[in-house]
Amino acid sequence: ALSQRVRRELGGGVSQFAAILAKTRGRQDVVDLGQGFPDFLGSAVALDVASSSLQRSAMLNQYTPHIGSAELRAAVSGHFRSRYGAEFDPASEILITTSGTEAVYAALQALVDEGDEVL
Repeated sequence: ALSQRVRRELGGGVSQFAAILAKTRGRQDVVDLGQGFPDFLGSAVALDVASSSLQRSAMLNQYTPHIGSAELRAAVSGHFRSRYGAEFDPASEILITTSGTEAVYAALQALVDEGDEVL
């Protein structure tokens, strides 16, 4: 049997959100954070860098830590420091997600309790 949480979610918010997005498809003023299906190749530079990196090291073809690689978190921290003067500890205050949807979900899970109203 499925957990109560899964039973509660089936046909719930995710499905409702997908239905709303379907009605807005193609509008320039709506940003869909769902799964992307690009109809174009990446830039030649990005493809070349990815290809040469994967050919140099098999370790680059592995899953990263669940919070993102230390190098990327440090780079994000450095970007915010140099661009905005903001200090963030890459070890405890920066999380790299695999998608916008995952980021929004993680933020909501961290900040919203059952019964809270979200506008």
